[in-house]
Amino acid sequence: MPLTLATDYLWFEKVDCSQQSLTATMTRGAAVLTPNLIAMIPVQSMGSVFVATVLTRYGGDPVGAVKALLADPATTVASLEDALRAMYATASTRWLFPVSELDTFKVTTGFFGMISLKMRGESVRRMVIRDKGGKAAAKAFYAAALAARG
Repeated sequence: MPLTLATDYLWFEKVDCSQQSLTATMTRGAAVLTPNLIAMIPVQSMGSVFVATVLTRYGGDPVGAVKALLADPATTVASLEDALRAMYATASTRWLFPVSELDTFKVTTGFFGMISLKMRGESVRRMVIRDKGGKAAAKAFYAAALAARG
């Protein structure tokens, strides 16, 4: 059975993700959310290390690859999550956030709305969905998971 948008997954084309650490970084890209996994699909990262500015462009077409998976009628939630894990298995930066393993998980809406994520032992990440209606869609998508956390 093919994936159903808003039930099995959410897809956002315009997402900014910031990481609070000694070197502040901002990553632009896309995101795919499943009930179990939040995946940032990085396209461009900018970070500052004291005075020097570091700019990284991710090779290939990761956004196109994920879109192809989402369009494939054979893709299930499990196979999508497995493909995302394989895609970023060797990445030095965390781009996948298993919902059940998050120490911090909040979704806020409005002008300053965002998804706040924190894995144990890591700094907080903030994902800002720039797609119209995206923050509210993400909050509704994760309503049960957020309510279960209390």
